[in-house]
Amino acid sequence: MGLEQASNSDTYRIELIEEVRWYKGRDYLMWFILQLCGAANTQWEFKDFVPLMKIIEFLYPDTKPLPVPDVNNPSFMFSMAVACLWNVISTKAQGQSVSLPKPRAITNLISHLENVFKHCQHPGSLARTDSHTALLMNAYPANTLGFVTDLWFGKNSAQMGNQLPPSHSTPIPLELLDLVTYPAKRGLIIYIGSLIKGRIPNTTLSYVLLETYSRLLAENDIGGIRNVVGAVLPHVFKNKAWGILHNLLEMFSYRLPLIPQNYRVHLISHIHSIAAIPHTDQNYQLHLCLESTAFRLIQGLENHVVESYFTKHEANVLVSSESEELNRIFVLNIARAMHISGTEQHSSQWYESIFKTIVEKTPMNWSKHTLEHFPYSIQQFFTQHTAPMESKPALKQRVEQEYNKFKSKYLNWNYI
Repeated sequence: MGLEQASNSDTYRIELIEEVRWYKGRDYLMWFILQLCGAANTQWEFKDFVPLMKIIEFLYPDTKPLPVPDVNNPSFMFSMAVACLWNVISTKAQGQSVSLPKPRAITNLISHLENVFKHCQHPGSLARTDSHTALLMNAYPANTLGFVTDLWFGKNSAQMGNQLPPSHSTPIPLELLDLVTYPAKRGLIIYIGSLIKGRIPNTTLSYVLLETYSRLLAENDIGGIRNVVGAVLPHVFKNKAWGILHNLLEMFSYRLPLIPQNYRVHLISHIHSIAAIPHTDQNYQLHLCLESTAFRLIQGLENHVVESYFTKHEANVLVSSESEELNRIFVLNIARAMHISGTEQHSSQWYESIFKTIVEKTPMNWSKHTLEHFPYSIQQFFTQHTAPMESKPALKQRVEQEYNKFKSKYLNWNYI
């Protein structure tokens, strides 16, 4: 008897839910689901989307087709989210030869979406500041990336060099990027990265493309940063595209302050390896840019993760082989981290191999009043590993040699 009462109670609750229908929040729920599976469905089969189809049919039981929302309405993208999600499901169904009927309630929305997609074949008929651009990216993330980049940046948009300037003087605005789903942004990041990798070596990136790339990466997107560090930057370095490398280094210095710590350490080691090759050592501006970027990356290391990340890498890849200034910043950063994190008293000598490598590559001495503020163990290390003092004639000769070397670099760079 109790089971029958429970069953009747559950049936009554379901009837109440079906009566309410959740009209007010259904568009926002569709937008949320679209964020989760908008483009990340390559590994999904059609059967995985069946629950989503049932949710759409349950939340949109309207007997008459819903009207197309006003494109200037702030809720336009939320209202069209169900059409974008249905397009994703139908695309997967077509790939698996499954016939999928359209729910009557959203037929107008789907038709409007299809009409907008047809117009994207003729960019002049679609305003580039229109929310329709974001709508296409959300509904057709794999088919509209080329259209979006051509619409905003023009043909051959990733390079300037001797080419014509970009056709548009402004990057994709943040207001439009806020209307784009996370999977679509991820796809745009990877697509722009492929454009950069395909550029001619003796060119630079256009401002509008680089700024858009920075805005996408500035959202602390780990996948996007991984793509830049692991794929784009090594490819640019391999092709000796020094102008593009300079652009990317400036992007890391001034536009991406929130790089995850593990990628920050990886970038530092990568920059040190680039700075050691002959060409960058002879290119004055590029060499300064490498040092400046490494300096900012080292300064941005968080105190509580210094030990955990530094112990995972060999000391040779963490320190600079020729820049005493960078290595001094490295020592100061370790000392600050030990002091702030409270590991000064119970810390093991995990940093000893790093400091030994530093004094081998760039011997240095610290003034007494500076050593007094270091943790005691670091004071002891640099007291025991002092660099020999140079005589004034030897120091003068070394300064002259460094000056002549950088002077020749500057003259060679101006000549180039």
